[in-house]
Amino acid sequence: FGISVLEAVRAGAYPLLPESLSYPELYPKKYLYSAGTLAQRLEKLIRSAVWLTEEESKGLTERFAWHTLQADYTKWLLGIG
Repeated sequence: FGISVLEAVRAGAYPLLPESLSYPELYPKKYLYSAGTLAQRLEKLIRSAVWLTEEESKGLTERFAWHTLQADYTKWLLGIG
């Protein structure tokens, strides 16, 4: 899942993630790199010093926020629903 990635994205860091594991399910394609392209993509990001706006950051992470998931987790932990 990558909780540290989620925390960094919530703080505004631009995610650059492998096009493998669970990342394609969690992040749009523009934040993913394919095998053999990491160095090129990383260099481009470093040179441009890109950060996410607050709106982008929340858009990528809000579905995992506690206030979004609290009711579902409460039902699950109580064995209802």
